[in-house]
Formats: sequence, structure tokens, C-alpha cells
Amino acid sequence: MRHPNSLFCAVLALTALTGLTACQSSPPPAPPQQPVFGGSQPLIVAAESIELVEQYQSPGAAPNVEHEFDITPAGAVRQWVAAKLRADGTPGILQVVLLDGQVTRESLATTGGLKGLASDDQEYRYNGNIRVRIDYQPNSPAQPPAQVEVTANGTFTVPEGATLLQLEREMFDMVQRMISRVDLEAQAQMLRYMPGVVR
Repeated sequence: MRHPNSLFCAVLALTALTGLTACQSSPPPAPPQQPVFGGSQPLIVAAESIELVEQYQSPGAAPNVEHEFDITPAGAVRQWVAAKLRADGTPGILQVVLLDGQVTRESLATTGGLKGLASDDQEYRYNGNIRVRIDYQPNSPAQPPAQVEVTANGTFTVPEGATLLQLEREMFDMVQRMISRVDLEAQAQMLRYMPGVVR
């Protein structure tokens, strides 16, 4: 006959092993989606460095809600700068200044009473904005400084009872649309108004 203490230890070890196996079998959470940019090549800029200056700082309180999401306008701008701008080592500095990166939420009128129970009204509207200024400061007096500014707006609504997953998807889609617009407009304006800066 097995000693009671030995039996207890065996049961305890089996329980711990089962718990460990269950933990190992759970899939890790999926990483947040990252914005995708068009097939155009990165812009090669006549500068020795490219700097991102985040002047806009989220207040972290209503009506602003960008801090509640995995992807934010500011995060998308960081990804854009890293993916689409390259310095070629020429003396000079290119600064990308984030002037606005907010997302606000507003309540919408919904149907009350018994009719409201059967309705699928939109409960909230989310409004997003990205505004960046791109400054070029050359190191040579022969090259004048240059500046362009780009703005992109977006919006979406969600119905009553929307899940967190639905909100994250809608937010990602809105930010993707906005940063894609920034990408296209910034490239067009830099090519037009920064002659000799973009290679």
C-alpha cells in the first residue's frame, strides 16, 4: 500500500503537470497589426539624418481615445518614417513633425424603449486625424530650406454592443487609410516642393 503522503505528492505533481501542459497549449496572443504601405520604394533624401519630432502628445482622457487602442495615428507615423524615408548621408537634416495624431469618440443618438431592443443603432462615432509637417534644413547655403505639410482625416461608427475586437479592426482600418493618404501626399509634395532633396 502506498503511503498517504506519497499518494498526495503524486496527485499534486500530476495536477501541476496538467496545468503546465494546458498553459503551453494555449496559443500566444496575436501581435498587433502593423500598417501596410504601397509598393513604391522608400524616398531617398539628401540628408545625414531623419528625425521624428512628436509634438502631439495624447491627453489620455476623453474625448480622446487613441490611447485605448493597439494601433494609433502616432504609431503609424513612426512606422511610415521607418519604412518610407532613407537618408543618403548628405549634410542636412530632415525632420518629420507630428502635429496631430488624435482620435476622438462621440456618442450618437440611439433608439430607446422597446424599439431600441430590436434596433441595431450606431452608438459611437470615432474621428481620427493625422497632421505632419516635413522640414528640410540643409547644411549648405546653396540649398534653401524647404517645408511641406500633410493632413489626413478618417472616421468610423460602431453599433451598440460592439466588441473590443470589432473596435480594434475598425480602428486599424481607419488608421491604415489615413497613413496611406499621408504616404501618397507626402511623396507628391516632397517631389514637387523639395527639388534636389528627394533622390
